[in-house]
Amino acid sequence: MLLINGVNVSNIDTIKINPTIGKMGVILDATASRATGGNIIETSWDFGNGNTITYEGRPIVERQIFATE
Repeated sequence: MLLINGVNVSNIDTIKINPTIGKMGVILDATASRATGGNIIETSWDFGNGNTITYEGRPIVERQIFATE
């Protein structure tokens, strides 16, 4: 499951972020994600704004900026 600013967007193909919200930061929460028949051993994000991150274990809540002007 993926929440963006508290809204479940798991079944949405395209997400548009208001520039004002993009400047303040977007909260991405995939902490409710579950592996089918196993454990999550690594989390990898490509935020689409030039930032990527990979770490061991389950997803944590991430905050990203998507607009600079």
